[in-house]
Order: sequence, then C-alpha cells, then structure tokens
Amino acid sequence: MGAPDHTSLRGMRRAPLLHDRHHGFTLIELLVTIAIVGVLLGLAAPALREFVAKNKVAGISNEFNAAILRARGEAIRQNTCVSMCISTSTQNAAPACSPAETDWQKGWLLFVNKSCDATTPAATADILQARSADQAQYTMTASTPIVTFTAQGRVRGQATTFGLRDAGDTSTHYGRDIVLSLQGRTTIAAPAPPADN
Repeated sequence: MGAPDHTSLRGMRRAPLLHDRHHGFTLIELLVTIAIVGVLLGLAAPALREFVAKNKVAGISNEFNAAILRARGEAIRQNTCVSMCISTSTQNAAPACSPAETDWQKGWLLFVNKSCDATTPAATADILQARSADQAQYTMTASTPIVTFTAQGRVRGQATTFGLRDAGDTSTHYGRDIVLSLQGRTTIAAPAPPADN
C-alpha cells in the first residue's frame, strides 16, 4: 500500500462558478424572436393566401376541363351525342339537368344523348358522370346550361366560355376562362381584366 495518488483527483474538481451558467433564452431574446417570426408571418400570409386561391382555381378548371374532354371522347367512342349539363340534383336517385341554372359549380351531369336534343338524361343508365356542388365560394357561369357533343366530337350549337371566378375576388385576378370552341377543343386562359368605370 502506498501513498494515495492525488493527481487523478484533479480532473474531478468542479469548474469555477463563473462557468456554471444555465443554458436557454432570456426573456428579451424570446421576445425578439417572437417579434421577428410575427413580422415574417405577416409578410408571408398574403402570398400564401394567393397561392392557395390560385391552386384551387387551377384544380377546379382542370377538373371541369377533364369532364368536357371526357364528354367529347365518349361521344366519339360511342358514335352518338353526349351532353354535359348543370345539375343541382346529382345526389337524387334520378338526377336531372337544371336548365334554369347558369352556375356550373352547382354540379353537372355527363350523359349519353342518343336523340342529340334531350335536355336531361332519358334513364339513369345513360349517366356517365355526376359531379355534386363544390366550393361555394367559386362560381362558373356560361351562357348555356347544356353542351352537347356530336359523334364527330364537335359542339352542337355555339361555342361557349365558362367563367370561373372566386366570389370574393372582384378583380378576377384568380379567375379562369375555359373556352370551348365549335370543334370541341378547350382552352384555359386568364380572364380579361374588368373594364374601368
């Protein structure tokens, strides 16, 4: 047994109290951080709102465009007329067209129209697609409540523009126009700016 080795105890000494600080935020640092985050959120909120609105309008216009293309494609494939109409009764057992409506956002039907002049499906078996009302803050108006495609894929009647608008956006900044030509082709474009009064 020899003398105790005191050199090994040196590493176990406590550091001076000066270095024994608690880690974390002070109240002032926390308040400054909260203020900076608040300013950044205030700047980002309008851009985020615009991003969401534009994406919603793009989604609705793409869905509607796909329905038009499906109606045209089915008319060509089945070699008969296929119509697309506004319908507020898509949830009913026997959905029907709503000829008095002008807002396509209230819902629509795609149906086989063998006579080419029917204004509502002859039977529920003729219905190819029923889409219910969606997104009440948006409207999609057109001059006609029904569009019919011939077996050649052409529009029977007149070319139509469907104006998709956000009800809260009077500037039409977020709107889209879906233009349907007599040849049955669609174009999605930004609407013309409103005329200054």
